[in-house]
Amino acid sequence: MTGKKRVIITIIATIVLGSLVVLSSFALWTTQFGNNISVALNTVDLNNFIDYTAGKAVFAGNLENTNVYSGGTSTTFKINIKNNPTYPFYASINMKINDIGQALTQSRVLKWTITSKASGTQDAETVIVESDFVGLPSDETIVLIPDIQVTTTSMDYNFYLWVDSTNAGASSVVGEKIDIELWMDVYQYRAPKVLNMYCYNNVDLGYAMCNALDSEKLINRYGWSTNGNEPNSYATLPAEQLSNPKYWISIDIPIHSDYLGCAYIKTSDDRVINSEFNLNVTNGGTPNAPVIVNGLIPVKLSDTGGVVTTVAANDSTWYDYNNKKWANAILVKETATADCETCHDRSYYQSNTNVEVNASDILAYYVWIPRYSYLVWQDTDVPAQGIVQEIGIKFVPVSTIETAIGNGLWHTHPAFWWDADSDAVREFGEELAGIWVGKFEPSHLSLSINASNTNTNNLGTCTASGCANYTGIRILPNVRSLRYNVVSRLFYAAYHMTDSGNPYGLLSTDSDSHMMKNSDWGAVTYLALSKYGINDAIRVNNQNAYNTGCGAATPNAGSNATCSNKYANTVTSFPQSTTGNVTGIFDMVGCGYDYVMGVYNKVVKNSGFSPIPDSKYYDNYPSAIFNGDATTNFGKCTLEYCGGHALNETYKWFGATGNFLSSDYPWIMRGGYMNDTTNAHIIRVSRTTGAANAQYGTRYVLIAKN
Repeated sequence: MTGKKRVIITIIATIVLGSLVVLSSFALWTTQFGNNISVALNTVDLNNFIDYTAGKAVFAGNLENTNVYSGGTSTTFKINIKNNPTYPFYASINMKINDIGQALTQSRVLKWTITSKASGTQDAETVIVESDFVGLPSDETIVLIPDIQVTTTSMDYNFYLWVDSTNAGASSVVGEKIDIELWMDVYQYRAPKVLNMYCYNNVDLGYAMCNALDSEKLINRYGWSTNGNEPNSYATLPAEQLSNPKYWISIDIPIHSDYLGCAYIKTSDDRVINSEFNLNVTNGGTPNAPVIVNGLIPVKLSDTGGVVTTVAANDSTWYDYNNKKWANAILVKETATADCETCHDRSYYQSNTNVEVNASDILAYYVWIPRYSYLVWQDTDVPAQGIVQEIGIKFVPVSTIETAIGNGLWHTHPAFWWDADSDAVREFGEELAGIWVGKFEPSHLSLSINASNTNTNNLGTCTASGCANYTGIRILPNVRSLRYNVVSRLFYAAYHMTDSGNPYGLLSTDSDSHMMKNSDWGAVTYLALSKYGINDAIRVNNQNAYNTGCGAATPNAGSNATCSNKYANTVTSFPQSTTGNVTGIFDMVGCGYDYVMGVYNKVVKNSGFSPIPDSKYYDNYPSAIFNGDATTNFGKCTLEYCGGHALNETYKWFGATGNFLSSDYPWIMRGGYMNDTTNAHIIRVSRTTGAANAQYGTRYVLIAKN
């Protein structure tokens, strides 16, 4: 059960040279009650347990330019708990931009900072997060800081709005206005007396795994039986489970044979929770071998990514998904790079294994996502409300198609059905063993791409009949990503990569290159958030020139000129990767927003399509089903329309916000961009018109035709 108390502070500011005029007011208290878990509980009177002081009104006045946040205008939220509540309280600090001058969305002059310190003390303030307004969405709730645990210590959370005098562009924003609202949501997590627990088995590792919601952090013991009776004794949860910051715990149950069993959990106040399950001895499966289409060359990567070596497709050391080592392959030039003694042509690399590939010869990197079924945990149309869990995955052969509906049942991910004739009928020859996903956001060999990417639609004319600049497409690390093109141009640049005479060695007879669909994004996301991937929040690529492969030095960091955790440099750990290591996929969080082919009711809007492509190339969300608004449409998702798409199933995971599509904003973007701080996550959902923007890029996918 969640109870929320809200005070909204409105700040309207006008930028003047040398000063900032700020007006502020507040709205009345409003109390809202939501339901994070499907159990009826009495609502909570927050006033009995929370001391809360809203930010104060800031009246008209001048604010001189400053080189430090403390010189700006500020408002303070003060909060602590009282009267020893049974269940923990949490809070979030949120912002909504009602109106903002265009120059402020493109300049880093106006900044905001949030600090904290114990109330009534002389302690120094600790900066929690600092950023600007570049790229932030309007008319959306932006969670600036999620899930602050409220304690008995009274804490001041200070929001500063300030003009950075060190920024040379201050004069460019004179006269611009900004209208923002700030508020703190306060909520309480309470666990039900019966938890929704389900189990699935990993016989290859010798155990079954059961997941249960533990929102009050009281579960400390577990047991199991095969006869339906409560076990005589319980085992203590491992230390890593007891300290798990997530609201899910996992239990490992030894498997001996097929049986109908019961898993039991016991809490520190001796409540007993049980769940009956039918445990079938099937394992996590064997990943389908990567399908090598014409032009692709299997490679192994050094731990830093700096050394790329050819490998035989049947080499057992090429990949190991059980150890988060995903298969990689590359496309190379037809002829060796000129004036390069260690460079070779495509034929040489294809014919020889254990050969180091010169980086100058590489055109693109791809990563193999094997076909799998995932364990359904959210089969209703109610969004998952931010409860993060490990996603159950089992690899399956092409012959396996599981379409079960219901929690604890297996569902084959929709990305592995390629509707070749776009007739919406699942037919023989349309099932995929897996998909190849571009390892980085695409870039371009010759087009001018500066940090702000001011060359709008620089791909030129790209339609179904041709795209002159497609031959310059690259998928490489440490280069600026390709952005500022309408959806249709980004789509057709990928579409033509298999044309006759292409530089990549691809053939249209055995492969199809296309822009990533929203379901493809979901396929990568679910594998990443399973035991086969990083299984945690992925670090943002916050490099402010949109260089591919980078990763922030710390979680939720704002944009930075430095490429931290640089690919192919010296580091061997990559928290910005889907695996946490070099073999995963990069730029899924940050760099640019990634346009994917997901559209509301086939509305073209500003995408440039005329007409929209064949239906096999996009996921459609019809208005007949999704007839609500940006929030309620998440609740209209079903497995048929959204299963595996990382929409309602992963709603608000990691505290990321999002908005569903509409006729005004019919195109999906994923992952956030380099300055999204706490909102940059692999499950982030954004929407737009399909137009070109300096922050909007995309991702490419390659499949083998059957």
